[in-house]
Amino acid sequence: MSGAGAGQAERAMTLIELALAVSLVGLLAVMAAPRMLDLDAVRCRRAANALCVSIRHGQIQAMQSETAVSLGFTGQDNTQFFIQDAAGNPLPDLLTGQPAGTGYGSDDPPWDLSADVDRITTDLEDDRLWFLPGLGEPAHGAGSPTTFQADRRITLEKGTHQDRVLIHPQTGFVEVEP
Repeated sequence: MSGAGAGQAERAMTLIELALAVSLVGLLAVMAAPRMLDLDAVRCRRAANALCVSIRHGQIQAMQSETAVSLGFTGQDNTQFFIQDAAGNPLPDLLTGQPAGTGYGSDDPPWDLSADVDRITTDLEDDRLWFLPGLGEPAHGAGSPTTFQADRRITLEKGTHQDRVLIHPQTGFVEVEP
């Protein structure tokens, strides 16, 4: 009998150890999960995707309205942007269709990414992207925009994370760089 009692005590002890180990692993997972999920990366990617949608919207507007449309950056560290036609009129908001802000130089620009990114940099002249009428061909520069021959990038930064929005010159296709 003493052999059976010793075996039962061993199994009970193993079960307690197993429960303790599972609890400890669960506790560590709960504590480590926020560190493993890079919130800066999530915010930066969300802002990059929103910027891509806005750029595509501007390109479509340029093709439909037969007028040039520009997207420019403003604000501290270029974290705000505006979209306007060649006359400086802001394009309507994508969701509501209502005019958004007053465009370039406004104290209240229509789109603000400062909650999701720390800084935005571009390799565009004058930090401005244009889409020309007709086929919506991408261009850059102030005053008289010129088409570009090489891919252009808009870099969004949050903490140590970066995402890049890539604009292809031949097609105007816009994507978040993988």
